[in-house]
Amino acid sequence: MYIESVPNRNSPPAVLLRESYRDENGRVKKRTLANLSCLDSGLINLMRRHLKGETFVSPGEAFKIVESKTHGQVEAVLEAMRRLKMAELIDPQPSPRRNQVLAMIAARILALQFPLPRFWRTTSLPCEFGLEGVDDDDLDSALDWLLEKQSRIEAGLADEECVRRYKKLPPGERAFRTVKMAGPQIRPLHHPLEGRARARLFLGLLSYYVEWHMREAWRELLFSDEEQALEPTCDPGAPARKSASAKKKAAGGAIVHSFESLLADLSGIVRNVCQAPAKTGLDPVAFTLTTTPTAGQQKALALLKTING
Repeated sequence: MYIESVPNRNSPPAVLLRESYRDENGRVKKRTLANLSCLDSGLINLMRRHLKGETFVSPGEAFKIVESKTHGQVEAVLEAMRRLKMAELIDPQPSPRRNQVLAMIAARILALQFPLPRFWRTTSLPCEFGLEGVDDDDLDSALDWLLEKQSRIEAGLADEECVRRYKKLPPGERAFRTVKMAGPQIRPLHHPLEGRARARLFLGLLSYYVEWHMREAWRELLFSDEEQALEPTCDPGAPARKSASAKKKAAGGAIVHSFESLLADLSGIVRNVCQAPAKTGLDPVAFTLTTTPTAGQQKALALLKTING
């Protein structure tokens, strides 16, 4: 069977469902089975494709999601690390150890259980850094490797731009509290090897370096006064006053986040691994489908591109 459009003088063409056959003398002829002219053109097009052998299934049957991992918050941290050139800072040469260190820095910022890579697998972090098969011993070895490079990394951080930025850090008391509680999450370390404790401390400081730049880039989305940039010239004894932009943010009704809640919002961007069920007759090869970011999520990711390493 096939569908044929037949000219119809001054009227629209007639759309006919036809089939070919042979008469008693073996000659090929055709006959009309139905007039489809009254049907919608989209439906007629689907019928044409079906008659040519194309298979159709309902959206729910087209594929199934076989795996889902939160991805948006991971992508945010990776974008910040790319802008800061953290990979090159840790080691100019790509290696599994470098990837493991970068993953641990990201895990600290994301408040994932550390250093337990088996608990990271609900996120796309292991996939991004190729951590399949990596265990706690591998990460401990990566910490030893990081400690060997500490002096060179610190020298790379101690440039004029870095010094200028760190002069804008909060006053000493607030910074000390942040180091103890948030950011690098440094608490009393009980480890039989002194070097491992030092390496974890250094790793925490590297993670806070990345997080600080993320917070600065996200100022307009966070509970932050964008005009209070904590310049070294600020008078610490002067009473705090809300800027005009802060008052506008508070009165505007816009959604304002903490750093943690913004990461949680970004985790709504999910990376799904999909596969067509065998019964559909479609190619069973798996493919990845990532959630389309909302306008707010797009803005958060775009702001990270303003970070200058």
